[in-house]
Amino acid sequence: MAAMGALLDHLLDHPNDVDPKFHLKLWPAQVALGMQYLEQKRFVHRDLACRNLLLSSPTLVKITDFGLSRATGQGSDYYKASQGGKYAPESINYGRFTHSSDVWSYGITLWEMYTFGDQPYGQLPGFKVVDLLERGERLPQPASCSNAVYRLMTRCWHLQPQQRPTFVQLAQHFSGGSEYVDVKPYLMTKG
Repeated sequence: MAAMGALLDHLLDHPNDVDPKFHLKLWPAQVALGMQYLEQKRFVHRDLACRNLLLSSPTLVKITDFGLSRATGQGSDYYKASQGGKYAPESINYGRFTHSSDVWSYGITLWEMYTFGDQPYGQLPGFKVVDLLERGERLPQPASCSNAVYRLMTRCWHLQPQQRPTFVQLAQHFSGGSEYVDVKPYLMTKG
C-alpha cells in the first residue's frame, strides 16, 4: 500500500526529512493532479486532508480514503451530505460538497503541509470556523510558505465557490514555471 504511511504522520514525526524547497512543491503538485483526475471522472472526494494522503515513497503521495467520496451525475453540481468537520462554509452550512469544496479542502491541505501538520483552527467546531471566515479571517501564512503560494491558498478559501481556482489551475501552478522544474520528473502518473 503506502510504505511510509499517512503524510500527516510523516510531517509530524519526521519534519527534518521534509525539504520545503522540494517536497512542498512536489506533494502539492501530485495532489492537485490527482484531484484534477478525480474531478474529470466526476468524483467529489469530500475529505481531502493530509491524514488522507499516503506516502508510497518520499517522492510519491497518493490520495486515499474514498469512503466519503461520491460520484456526481450529469447535470448535478453538488452532493448533499451531513454537516461536520472544518470544510468549506457551504459544506458546513448546507451539507453541500462539490469540486469547489474539494478546492477549499485542498487549500487547507496545503496549509497543513506548509505548517508540518498543524491542526487548522485548533479544536474550534465548524460553525465557529464559519463565523471567523464570514468576518474575513483566514488561517495565517505559514513561515515556510511563499507569498505566491499563500495567495493561492487564500484563493482556495474564497467564500464564493465559483471564485475559487479549479484543480486544472492548481495543477498548472504547481507543475509549471521554472521554480517547479525539479519536480516535473516526479509528476508522471504511476499505478
